[in-house]
Amino acid sequence: GRPILFHRLADKEVVEALDAATGHPIWSFDYPTHYRDDFGFDEGPRAAPDIADVRVYTFGAEGMLTCLDFATGKKIWSVDTHSQFKVEKGYFGAACSPLVDGGRVLMNIGGSGNAGLVAFDAATGKTLWTATDQAASYSSPVAATINGVRHAIFFTRAGLVDVDPATGKVLNKLPWRARMAASVNAAAPIVVGDMVFLSASYGTGAVLLQITPGGLKQIWASDDALTNHYATSVYKDGFLYGFHGRQEEGPSLRCIEFK
Repeated sequence: GRPILFHRLADKEVVEALDAATGHPIWSFDYPTHYRDDFGFDEGPRAAPDIADVRVYTFGAEGMLTCLDFATGKKIWSVDTHSQFKVEKGYFGAACSPLVDGGRVLMNIGGSGNAGLVAFDAATGKTLWTATDQAASYSSPVAATINGVRHAIFFTRAGLVDVDPATGKVLNKLPWRARMAASVNAAAPIVVGDMVFLSASYGTGAVLLQITPGGLKQIWASDDALTNHYATSVYKDGFLYGFHGRQEEGPSLRCIEFK
């Protein structure tokens, strides 16, 4: 019965709960931020909140991961991930929306010292595992059960990383990014059955992969089908709907056959 709004007012990142019927505020929580965008875009936050098990999880533009009580807005825990894991700023700050799965908060942190991916205890904020040395993207992870096995699927700056969410063990990897440094991976992976769709711009293009017991099998790849710059496509009834092309060049809306 309440939407959660995560936004910035002046020098604070603010989390607010509103009454769904009236829009009246129920509670508000904030903390200071000093993030400045190097390219003149807005100054965050960029990640959508996650609501799970009567808690609200947010991830600010400077990497502040926060857990609040859904009923009251009281802070339960917070972790300054950029400080703790020595994360470089990147082009547009932090943008990975928290993924809560199995009592863990799964994040693409992009930290040094094997802290590219990090899992936190959802109740306490304690670090449970770290994995890979891959830098963070602006994409958010997804979780899925495929062939009876639980997977957490990340699209990092370097490409696909598929891990066991309980342990952080890497199950599958695929490099998938532009050759140029000034590029981003931003669209979230799309999982349909045992298939995973990835898409990026900058001449990278899209790929459809099948997760099999023996590893990844490429179904198709194309830079002409559906190149998602920032926005994640939508899957429905065997088709993908999404924006094709670079944002600043005027992307087109198109539909492609998934398989």
